[in-house]
Amino acid sequence: MSKIARLHIGTYTKTRESRGIYVYEINPENGHLSFSSTCESENPSFLAINNGDLYAANELDDKGRLSAHTINSKTGALSFLNAVDTPGEGMCHISIWPNKSWISAANYMSGSFVTCSILPDGRLGEVIQVIQSEGSGPNKVRQAGPHAHFIIPSPGGHHWIGTDLGSDRLLLFCANPDSGQLTPNPVQPWVTVSPGDGPRHFTFHPNGHFGYLVTELTSRVLAYSYDPEKGTLKQIQAISALQQGWAEANPDVKSFAAAIRISPDGRYLYTSNRGADNIAAFPVDSEDGTLESIVFFPSHDRWPRDFCISPDGCFIVIANQNSNNLVVCRRDVKSGVIGEVVNEAQVLLPVSVLWYKN
Repeated sequence: MSKIARLHIGTYTKTRESRGIYVYEINPENGHLSFSSTCESENPSFLAINNGDLYAANELDDKGRLSAHTINSKTGALSFLNAVDTPGEGMCHISIWPNKSWISAANYMSGSFVTCSILPDGRLGEVIQVIQSEGSGPNKVRQAGPHAHFIIPSPGGHHWIGTDLGSDRLLLFCANPDSGQLTPNPVQPWVTVSPGDGPRHFTFHPNGHFGYLVTELTSRVLAYSYDPEKGTLKQIQAISALQQGWAEANPDVKSFAAAIRISPDGRYLYTSNRGADNIAAFPVDSEDGTLESIVFFPSHDRWPRDFCISPDGCFIVIANQNSNNLVVCRRDVKSGVIGEVVNEAQVLLPVSVLWYKN
């Protein structure tokens, strides 16, 4: 088996120098990076991989767009397969269905969720469903209307959760894997958060019994117990992802939480803070799902939009959007500590990073 894994990085193509999706080889033993290739794509702000094919959410202001690319198993180079324009605007997140037949996406600007079929050859098929969210929040600038931000299947794939930053809600769905249809969960169709929280991203614990939400506008983490049979959530904790007193000490700086990830063993939860420019780490109590004392680590530059943890848990890769760089740090599996920087690469406006090994 090859010792080389790959990173796929989605970027904003707001400058002519940024081409779209960047591919880097990463040595999983020492974290060293080497540039491999690029693939032209317009604003690929989130990426997902399915059966050796890569899919991108192309974040456009006037439409929704999904694009498909095949991955060369030897070189890692991407070849364009096709793209599908969808109803909605500002697509910002995608998830593959567990049966590999469908892909669902969140459109931030229009506040809608869409599902599209995946054909046997990896190409994208037709749009089979559009779900329009509704509502608003107290933040007149960011919450004037619905803003769908994220959608993810439960570990078993029978239920899905979508976040709406604009209406301060988590939307809960039941999934039909045969038709690709999502329907509101009749037991609990939504969960509200505190007004002005702005729910952004969500992750499940590997044991499938807990879930964690990061709120963009208030930089909090909400912990939930999850019923895998009913697909329902019950909040058990709320904790800040910022250092105590940070806002008072930095009155001229706004900080917005971004990505949330859990370590492969489920022992540590991490979030990134844009503005405070750090990574918050929370030990996880595996018995009740609550988060323990928080520790902060530098992101090693500005505006950590996304990050990923290697499958073995030994490295964390941070995409700093506003400083145009990708930083690889060692991570101690036992303590959860993010350690030294072992490598860095210059990538223009990185907003999504995905670790992949054939």
